Amino acid sequence: MTSDGTLLVSPSSYAAFTTNEQVEKLDQSFKSRVHNILFKPFIMVAHEPMLAAIILYQSVVYGIMYLLVSYRAKRALSRCLPSSSPHSRSFSSSTMASIPGKTV
Repeated sequence: MTSDGTLLVSPSSYAAFTTNEQVEKLDQSFKSRVHNILFKPFIMVAHEPMLAAIILYQSVVYGIMYLLVSYRAKRALSRCLPSSSPHSRSFSSSTMASIPGKTV
C-alpha cells in the first residue's frame, strides 16, 4: 500500500523526462520519420495478431455496411430518376414516330 508521502515516480525519472534530452530524442531524421509513418503500422499488424483480427473484423463490418447503404441509395435514386428501361413511360423519338401524321 502506498502512503501519502511516497512518490509514485522517482525524482530522477521525472527530471529526465522534463529535460532537454527528451526533446532532442524526439527530433528524428527524415528517414526515421518516413519509416515510422509508412512502415510502422504494417509492422504492428504483423506482430500483433489481435490487432490484425480487429482490423479484419472492422473491414468486413464496414464493407457490409457500405454495400447495404449503397444498395439502398441506389434503390432510392432509381425511384426518383426516370429509368432508361424499354418499359418506361418516357417520351422518346420512337413514340413520336408511332404517332400518325407526325414526322421526325
